[in-house]
Amino acid sequence: MVEGGRKPNAPRAKAPRAPGTAHDDAPYPVIRVVAGGAVEHTNGAAEIVFPGLRARGASHPLVAGILTAAAGMTRGSRFVDREEAHGDRVWAQRIVREPGRFTVYMTDITELTLAREELRLLETHDRLTTLLSRGLLLDRLTEAVHSALRYKFPLSLALCDVDGMHQINDTFGHRVGDEVLGGVGATLKGCLRAEDIAGRYGGDEFAIVFPHTTAYDAVIGIDRIRQRLDRLDIRTKPAHALKVTMSYGVADLSPRDMSERDLLDAAQKSLAEAKSSTSR
Repeated sequence: MVEGGRKPNAPRAKAPRAPGTAHDDAPYPVIRVVAGGAVEHTNGAAEIVFPGLRARGASHPLVAGILTAAAGMTRGSRFVDREEAHGDRVWAQRIVREPGRFTVYMTDITELTLAREELRLLETHDRLTTLLSRGLLLDRLTEAVHSALRYKFPLSLALCDVDGMHQINDTFGHRVGDEVLGGVGATLKGCLRAEDIAGRYGGDEFAIVFPHTTAYDAVIGIDRIRQRLDRLDIRTKPAHALKVTMSYGVADLSPRDMSERDLLDAAQKSLAEAKSSTSR
């Protein structure tokens, strides 16, 4: 029997969820932006990370970037993924197209970004000295030589190695030897111009490419390195201040038909002559 024209135990209709509340408790920021640029909704995490976001709307850099990325979505695309830095954090964003608005889901990927950058540096830079690795150094040398030959500007190459490195390792141990190599790497980075190219050529040997510079003028850069090395403070046990010196060989890209291999050979020959003269 039906009482009051209503079936007993009839299911009640669910009240519609307010727009944008599905992710209010999510630990990551969720933002809903209408097509005109107003921020329609932010969840709690977004309010904490980006205070005042709703009040500023399209004038906020985050919202402006979202609108720019959304405008670049191809016809028929439902979402676009992007990464963007805000302050000292890096955020991955998925911008989802909805009727008249965009919902943005954000994930903090700062640590992942740092890890990727560290991996990239390990692939291209020598870990001990932080200078270019041998492979990338030779690639940059090839590019510099080809550019110098094409546009007819001077270029020189210096090869240098640490004096007595074998004896340093034998006397004080490889930990001190590594500290010496690290100090040399920091010295080179601190002395050279932005356009100069420095890398670890192998073992205790380093290479420096001086674009737009003759071998004669490259000596100025080498003198800066010598002066800075004089101030390099390497302490050993028992207490001993280790003086670090290097030998240098410099060669010009001349004649103009030289290859990078020829230039390396000429610098290697100059270095061997320099070491021979100092050992007498």
